[in-house]
Amino acid sequence: MKKDYLDRFYTKDSVAEDCVGSLPKILKVLDYKEVCFLEPSAGGGSFLRALKKKYPQNKIISCDIDKDSVSQYKVDFLFSQKRDLGINKIKEDIVVIGNPPFGKRSRLAIDFVNKAMEYSDLVAFIVPIQFGKWSVQSKLRKDLKMIYQKELPSNSFILSGKDYQVRTYFQIWTKRSGMKNLRLTGRPPIKHPDFDMFLYNNTQETLKYFDKSVFKWDFAVPRQGFYNYKERIEDQRKLKKNIQWMFFRSIEKIIKKRLLSLDYEKLARKNTTIPGFGKADVVEEYSSKWGGINQMKLC
Repeated sequence: MKKDYLDRFYTKDSVAEDCVGSLPKILKVLDYKEVCFLEPSAGGGSFLRALKKKYPQNKIISCDIDKDSVSQYKVDFLFSQKRDLGINKIKEDIVVIGNPPFGKRSRLAIDFVNKAMEYSDLVAFIVPIQFGKWSVQSKLRKDLKMIYQKELPSNSFILSGKDYQVRTYFQIWTKRSGMKNLRLTGRPPIKHPDFDMFLYNNTQETLKYFDKSVFKWDFAVPRQGFYNYKERIEDQRKLKKNIQWMFFRSIEKIIKKRLLSLDYEKLARKNTTIPGFGKADVVEEYSSKWGGINQMKLC
């Protein structure tokens, strides 16, 4: 099942209601008094219905580039100005909420967050699972704090009348102070003193890692794509060039045992649609179980 050219799939009403339900406590802590809600990707209207149900007295503005949407304004939010949405006449604090299009490598979702912060101090969006990674968060405005994150069920969406599986978070970002900042502030480590990793990414340059006699790796695991992440290849003759592989070389037998026990299938689910994991994911998972450079115990 494919999305259309507008990257449209719609949030279930029950999921939108759950997301909206997380707002009252946060708005109170951040001292929001009078609020006007802006839904910049109204689509089928699930967030609009949830907002009207939870906040029947509040103003709600909606827009969408799709002329068939239920939105109030048929405009491209990313190129909009305040007067295009009537925001220039609003005295209340603006809160932006919705499920924006994701785009390739989360690019559209990133643009929606940054654009929304031109109109508001608080944005509450359903975003791709990659928004939990520093590589995406580093592309957001530097003055933003992430104050809420909840992983949603993968079947939270509908496409062409059927359940649509996407791994996502509901995140809330703000410029205001008063709550713990959950934003990742630095690039995650991609190395660990217990082991080495070599990545074959379907290039001629990295094909050299197939040679076990040279690189002394212990085993390989598929790194990206719809493959069996429970597979552990120790015989280089079983490697296939059309599959991306992560090779592991440990410093001790106990380290190899640990690496073999990691759930690479779980790591691969950190991607939104096409499964896959990187070196940083492995280091994070390994360190959470057995510690980093200052916490190692070979036992």
